[in-house]
Amino acid sequence: MRKLTVILLSVVIALLGLTTMSVAKDSQAYWNTPQEYEETTGNKIEKFHEAPMLRTMVAAGEIPPVEKRLPEDPQVIVPVEEIGQYGGTWHLPDDPWMGNLRMIMYDPPVRWNRDYTAYIPGLV
Repeated sequence: MRKLTVILLSVVIALLGLTTMSVAKDSQAYWNTPQEYEETTGNKIEKFHEAPMLRTMVAAGEIPPVEKRLPEDPQVIVPVEEIGQYGGTWHLPDDPWMGNLRMIMYDPPVRWNRDYTAYIPGLV
């Protein structure tokens, strides 16, 4: 019985190793500067985009243009699927029994990259 247990355990461990190796490696989804993005991908960032609400505020002269609001070297991030919809209502789950669920929903100063191999800046 002990021999069978050892064999089964070995097979399970081997299969777990194969499944983790078969997961596709996530391509790079962020660059620390626009120059790094352009050098790596060969794509040029012609202009920066902003939410329509901010564009309206720029047109009214309430805030400076997006180029003046960005830091010197903004981080470039490729969306996982697509850029979402601007505006609307944000529905937040909130119930007394959910405890600290809200603590999960914040932007940390440092976070994992998409394939969990390194830390990257979380607030950019």
